[in-house]
Amino acid sequence: PLNHWAPGPGVYRDDGPAHAALLQMKLLAARGIPLTGSVWEGPAWMLPGRPETARPLPRERYRDCAEALGRFLVSARDTYGVTVEIVSFNEPDLGVNFRFSSAELADFIRLAGPRFADLGLQTRFLTADTANGASFAAYARPLLEDPGVAPFLGPLAFHGWDALHAPEAVYESIAELGREFGKPVWCTEAGHDSALWQADNPWPSWENALRTAEAYVRTLRLSQASRLDYWTYQDNYPLVDNRTSRPFPVWHVIRQLEEALLPGSRVADSASDQDGLQVLSAVGPQSGQFSVTLVNAAGPGQATVRGLPPHARMTLVQSTGASQGHVVNDAAKADAAGSVAVEVPSRSVITLRARSGGR
Repeated sequence: PLNHWAPGPGVYRDDGPAHAALLQMKLLAARGIPLTGSVWEGPAWMLPGRPETARPLPRERYRDCAEALGRFLVSARDTYGVTVEIVSFNEPDLGVNFRFSSAELADFIRLAGPRFADLGLQTRFLTADTANGASFAAYARPLLEDPGVAPFLGPLAFHGWDALHAPEAVYESIAELGREFGKPVWCTEAGHDSALWQADNPWPSWENALRTAEAYVRTLRLSQASRLDYWTYQDNYPLVDNRTSRPFPVWHVIRQLEEALLPGSRVADSASDQDGLQVLSAVGPQSGQFSVTLVNAAGPGQATVRGLPPHARMTLVQSTGASQGHVVNDAAKADAAGSVAVEVPSRSVITLRARSGGR
């Protein structure tokens, strides 16, 4: 929150929301949770105009902004023991607060990167952190191709709000850029509707859970993202009812996906021949571990999953509107050809998990 951290040129205050942010960072770091510092609102002296609107940072304030951000990171490191390896401006292409063209952001990074180094920081910038997948490739490529900026760039980053309706080629182009420039891909805001927080209590609905699963599976399969950040662990996209402490359906789906996609796993090639049925396969990280996730947005049916290790034993977990995270079969088994038939209820999320015995 640079608007609270830097109330005036060269003035830095560790109090109010800035202090709260630093305490939160300390708590997360103590729990081993990776941190990315994303700049949202800036002070009026630095970023003139109405708050929470798209405003370009005046070029004469680039140095001031870089200094304020650098001093915040130094305070986090020296006072709170928190190292922030990656920073970004939130959705700079859209400009929720700070708006930059690719060329403008490159100029800022070209100035800020060396200043961070002077302060003893090794912090790099997310590459782009765009508002959606469709705008990512055109925005990120000029940054990646700029030799003066490339040393200060970290993972490719985008927000997946268009995951359910963008053409597959759009998300595949994100994966292609990652391969071309040898960088991991992060989806730093994962979800299916950026305006859902404005709806009338959609959280108890199965619709939200199912759409979230669809968005996650499509994003992972097409963009080859290695990290998805759920948006958000606050009351605007809650996983749990803060009055009763009961999990919403989306909580069960997120847990089901996490159990299927163990840290260190790799997404494998997979495809569905049915519209409305999405599939995501993963292997590892240990020998014999794999998973297959089916997200069915259509009516009931039976799916035949092929390409599994022969005779592999699996646990089948099912979530529907009626119940979530239910173990349907703890001893599902592929046949000698590596196939298994699975009953797929209407509008459901199914996972097959093997902890050992496959390849």
